[in-house]
Amino acid sequence: MIIESYTLKGDIDDLLHLEDEKIMSRIGNNFIIKFGKKAHLREILDGNIRFTHLEDYKTGKGNEEIYDTSEGTLKQENLNLYIKPHGAGNESFKEAGFGSLEISYIATKKHGVFSVSIPLLTLVERTEQCVHMQIDSKYIDDMTGLGYGHALLMSAGILKKGLDKQTDLGIREGFVKYTDSVEFSDRHQVSEDIVNSAFYKRTEFSYQREFRYVTLHAIDDSPYILKIEPFHGIILPIDKLQELFLILGTTNENEVILAIFEENPIETL
Repeated sequence: MIIESYTLKGDIDDLLHLEDEKIMSRIGNNFIIKFGKKAHLREILDGNIRFTHLEDYKTGKGNEEIYDTSEGTLKQENLNLYIKPHGAGNESFKEAGFGSLEISYIATKKHGVFSVSIPLLTLVERTEQCVHMQIDSKYIDDMTGLGYGHALLMSAGILKKGLDKQTDLGIREGFVKYTDSVEFSDRHQVSEDIVNSAFYKRTEFSYQREFRYVTLHAIDDSPYILKIEPFHGIILPIDKLQELFLILGTTNENEVILAIFEENPIETL
């Protein structure tokens, strides 16, 4: 039985000509998962989006295994460093060569963050007409190990549509980049990454596959509840994710669709 479906942009033939890995990535970006307590996930579907201060992620409030104490801090590599003796004029700068520097971007600490996860998919079977997938078992095990009880499956496009209507805070979205150091080639790039520092985490957290929505303006309260229109999604116990089957195909109207089944539809035919 189908429990959820998502309409995808594009032509089915174009998708089916992609390599396996690219198909998995393309499909995985169309639906997202929020892990948490069932009651909190229900609030999201009711249109209550909970933004948390970036500094709460940094200081480890809640589950310390989830949070990165280096949030908002980047190790900058290959900076051309200069030294000036105390009290000397600008003409006394001496080049010290290239080096590394850790900078904590305090300005971003009060920005609000709402985080979801991009599911990792594995290929089960593909034909000329469809692609048959499941959510990767190790990905599920990793997220289960963090103490999550339930998972909310929802459309990335529908959530974005709701958030885009809220213009007061200004919201930037993007994939989290997992890195232990960042190279900067010029001053402009440094300033850009000060703004984007909420989208960096250390590589040890890469299994979380985060996608973030970050307010461009600081928020006073944490958590801050941003109200959007209620929308549809599916809440399941996290262990049920292992039983889901995903089929990429077309409808009778030739729309590209990703259908999620509770059981293997191939075996029940």
